[in-house]
Amino acid sequence: MNGEQLRNLRAAGRLLLDGLRADDRAALTFDLAVALCAPFTSAFADVARALDETTASGDTALVDAASAVLVADRDGGRNVASFSDGDGHGQSPG
Repeated sequence: MNGEQLRNLRAAGRLLLDGLRADDRAALTFDLAVALCAPFTSAFADVARALDETTASGDTALVDAASAVLVADRDGGRNVASFSDGDGHGQSPG
């Protein structure tokens, strides 16, 4: 994912962040290595900045990234939003 797709993803991510309430929390995971680019926080500007600084290589392990977010949210988050180009890379089986 790059170019217009990546710009659209970032715009969608910012719209999602703009719709969160002050007591909500957000995080960002990305890439085949499933790094937590922005930890869970109510400082949505930090998550937006991490989103803007992220580059896409096309190898995101979507299932692993979603799992990492759920494990990282020790307070039991209720919602996870996922953005993808539709290609699953390096996903754990099962």
